[in-house]
This record gives sequence, structure tokens and C-alpha cells, in this order.
Amino acid sequence: MNHSLFLEGATLDHIHMFVAAADEGSFSAAGRKLGRVQSAVSHGIAKLEEALGVTLFDRSHRRPTLSAEGQSLLIEARILLDQMQTLHSRAASIRAGLEAEVSLVVDACFPIDHLVRLCQWFQQHYSEVSLRVATEALGAVAARVHAGDFQLGVTGPEGWNRKHFRVQAAYPVKLIPVIATNHALARRKGMLSDTHLRNETQIVLSERSNATQGVDFGVLSERLWRVADLWTKLAFLRAGLGWGTMPEPMVKEDIANKKLSRIRPKSWQGHEWRLPLFIISDRKAAPLGPAGKALMRQIAHA
Repeated sequence: MNHSLFLEGATLDHIHMFVAAADEGSFSAAGRKLGRVQSAVSHGIAKLEEALGVTLFDRSHRRPTLSAEGQSLLIEARILLDQMQTLHSRAASIRAGLEAEVSLVVDACFPIDHLVRLCQWFQQHYSEVSLRVATEALGAVAARVHAGDFQLGVTGPEGWNRKHFRVQAAYPVKLIPVIATNHALARRKGMLSDTHLRNETQIVLSERSNATQGVDFGVLSERLWRVADLWTKLAFLRAGLGWGTMPEPMVKEDIANKKLSRIRPKSWQGHEWRLPLFIISDRKAAPLGPAGKALMRQIAHA
């Protein structure tokens, strides 16, 4: 937008008058809305027309109507007023001590519906603060927080050292072992021995960082296929390419629709895993601002 609108005597007050007159349908109605006399509104719009070099209203009728130029510039005027409102809101936030941005990286196992609810809550309470969100696998969450890429992380227990982070416990995520319903392994009743599972392909989550290099969690099979994200893993499981553990929220519908079946590894004594999650921030990083602290409390008490 051309900010030369402010040249030659045009002001934001004049732009408010222009938008109000367009919305209310007359200069007198705009004056009542703005608490100004009609002559002040008429004069202000005339000053704006002079600064822009165009006629905003056709005054040849009893009621002034927007000209073609006025209709075109009304869009730009609304954008400018919205930008100024945003500027005032940001300035008020800075005066109140709110940070400009909060950044959060979560483990791939973090339920997406819960992440959406958190973001909705944040938008409702801190709409003037930007939120940056990313997803990583395993130890890469802690690596990104430790590197200063993100202020907050939600991660499992693997691939990080408590001495580097401030830590607060969150809630566990239920992981269940599943396989495609049409897979031969799904037709076996009861618990499955290590022998049964050892010869079947197990699909496991890997990561881009080396934080957990050489360490595998929950691996029972000798034949491993590694994937970098849970959605790929889910697609492979649905296709019957192997078995693996998944967060319950991601497979609940597939189990109900009989696309996937639960299996019960004997070495796990028939129990599902519960992956504990932790909220972490780097000890050497600057303290969280009010919005970051509020988000951390919301995650912890969800």
C-alpha cells in the first residue's frame, strides 16, 4: 500500500471519516458514529480527496455515494486501518511485557488434536503474539531446543540430558502395537511370542538428528524398516508391510473400522506402552515471557 496517503495534510482521522461515511451511507451518519459534526466529516473527506488527487464521493445527489475511485480505495483504507490497529495492539503488548513470538516443537507422538486445541487456546488468549510450531521425532525435539531454534519442547524421555534443560512433566501418550487386519499375524489369538515377532518386519520411527543414533526403543524384530514420520509409518502399517507401535489417537478410527488390529507381544506382558512426555526449555536460554509461561502451564495441566 502507498503510505503517501499521509502526505499533503491527510491523516488517519480523515481515513476513519472516509470509511465511516462509506459504511454508514452519509456524512451525517458517519459524524454520529464518530462523535463529530457533519461539517468536520465533510471537511476531512475533502482534505483526503485533495491529498489523493481523486474524488471519493459523488456529491451530485442528495446523498453522497462512493465513486468508482472511492470503491477501489476503500479496500486499501480498510487495510491501512487494520494495520494501525495491529500496530497499536503490538505496542500495548510490548508495554505489558508480552514477547513478540513463542516457539514450540513437539514430539511426533504428541496428539495432533490436542496440539490444535492448544493453538486455539493460545490464539484466544494471546492473539497479538505470534506462535511458531514444528514437529520432530525422538531426540530431535531436545536438539532443536538446545540449539536455540525453539523456546519450548514437548518430548519423550529419550535422547536428552536433564542438566541442559528445565523440565516439567506433562502427561503420557498411550502407544499400542498394531498390524493390518488382513495380515497373517493379526489372525493369531492371544499373546505373540518373541519368536513370532522376530521374523516379521517391524516398522520403527527414526529421526534426522543423531541424538538417539544406535538406540532403538521397543524393537523386537530382527527385520526393521525405518521411517522419518508417523504418517508414513501409519500408511505402511495400513498396507500390511509390517507391525509397529502407534499413538492410540492416530489409530483409534482404523481399529474401529477394522483396518488395523491390536496385537499383544508376550514380552510386554500384554500391556500397552505409555510414553511419558516432558516439557523442556534450555537452561541457558532467556527466561520465557508471560505468553510462553502460560502456554507451558496449559500443556502441563491439559
